[in-house]
Amino acid sequence: MKLKFFNVKLEILEKEVPILAESIENLNGKTILLDITRELKGKASEAKFKVTIENGQPIGKIVYFGLNQNFARRLVRIGTNGIEDSFVAISKDNVKLRIKPLLVTRKKVPRSIRKKIRENARKILEDFVKKNEKKEIFDSVINYVIQKEMVKQIKKIYPLSVCEIRRIYVER
Repeated sequence: MKLKFFNVKLEILEKEVPILAESIENLNGKTILLDITRELKGKASEAKFKVTIENGQPIGKIVYFGLNQNFARRLVRIGTNGIEDSFVAISKDNVKLRIKPLLVTRKKVPRSIRKKIRENARKILEDFVKKNEKKEIFDSVINYVIQKEMVKQIKKIYPLSVCEIRRIYVER
């Protein structure tokens, strides 16, 4: 059978991507890896979408968002501390999400302050995930909404130079 292009509508980016397949049914379950650096004004990142068929239309639902490894590594400079964490949180629509935040302090700080920052960030993120559905969570991470909120609350402990979600994805 001959291959042809089918337009897949991506859930969060509000754009269509052409995918090669024999038929629309063959698209079901395929994954699309997209570099979305341009959409985010130079923040080197990528997103993964899983294709599902709804009403005969292929729709790409987001399952992964992450910063490129080199970009994340460059954020942590000499004379600062990088604070990382990894945990699973369950969203309002019962989806398990693995979240990996990256927080960078302005100067070197003691371990006790780093621990307090990590715990606070985890609490903020878990509360946010509990109240929202998967699509809203990914949307607010991509549009830097939750990160701004985190900076506001964490700067009471110690000011941050960088507050990013290094990776967020759906756990199997």
